Amino acid sequence: MNRLISNFKRYIYYKIKQNHYIKNYNFNAKNIIVFIVPNANNISGGMISISSIYEETQKLNKIHNSEVLACTSISQNKTVFRYTMFKNKMKIFRFIQIISLFKKIETILIHIPEYMVENFYNKDLKLIYKWLKKINNIHINILNQHVESMPSIETINNLKLYCNRLTNTTAHESYSNQEHRDKFGIPLHHLSACCSYDNYFFKKYEKKENVILVSPDKNKYKDKILKKIKTELATFKIIIIQNLLWSEYKKIISNAKFCITFGEGFDGYLIEPIFSGSISFGVYNKNFFTDDYKNFPTVYKNYDDMYENICTDIKKYDNINKYTLDNQIMYDCLKKMYSFEIYQSKVKNFYLNNLDFK
Repeated sequence: MNRLISNFKRYIYYKIKQNHYIKNYNFNAKNIIVFIVPNANNISGGMISISSIYEETQKLNKIHNSEVLACTSISQNKTVFRYTMFKNKMKIFRFIQIISLFKKIETILIHIPEYMVENFYNKDLKLIYKWLKKINNIHINILNQHVESMPSIETINNLKLYCNRLTNTTAHESYSNQEHRDKFGIPLHHLSACCSYDNYFFKKYEKKENVILVSPDKNKYKDKILKKIKTELATFKIIIIQNLLWSEYKKIISNAKFCITFGEGFDGYLIEPIFSGSISFGVYNKNFFTDDYKNFPTVYKNYDDMYENICTDIKKYDNINKYTLDNQIMYDCLKKMYSFEIYQSKVKNFYLNNLDFK
């Protein structure tokens, strides 16, 4: 009962905040851009990325001339007002507020994370269909940050019937190509991610601790590999990354010598430790890695390969010369891809309609 009361109080608090801050918008706006976002106050690379795209979009008002809002799905009852696990400027509203307050919309752009598209098509559209029909120009953009979570081709084709334009923007270069443009049948533009090399706390080998960080991903090989590491590398402390603020996460990857990702491979748990002066390990996944990174010295062919070699490799890298040299090689390679200026340019080009694959 106490938990229900607490949740209800939180819901009322959020609604009061939402009703207050939405007054800052121009309700007579003819153009609006809406980011549909997760309604849980958690942290993930995808949530950080969406918040960053939202903030960059707000800066480009002279190009798109639109009010920019973030809101939760209309078909879900829960609501959240802010993401507090990482630094961001996004205020989150309820979709019903947009419907009830913005009466003169002529053009709308709706950004939707890839894994939420099925729900949007099957549930949300039924609830907002009459409202959408009154809008002249409807552009829906799928935020494809994890290609394995993209909706079915059938859903994509059906979604085309409800808008004037359907596009998708990508987070990884590996699926930012003509092949995937043809596969999904919609224009594609590579945005990358807001993972800029200069946004981390770089520490040299001699200042790091004997810590091996591990991504929180579920993986059937994980327990077996970690058990072997505990047995053969007893001097190292193993820490599973979980329930950390973004600022805490950046400090811990800066202090640790090594990090292992059990997720998609070419993700923040591989890239960000390298930008922090560390060595990270992962398994090659063709859906996320480009060929440039296939032969990274710390990227394994598969999890059996990781199991057989990771302890030997960690011992090999626990040496200032080898550690420093290979971190610099990987750092320089990733730096070419992850520049904030390049990322900003990509977001700008999306709104200028300079798409990579039209």
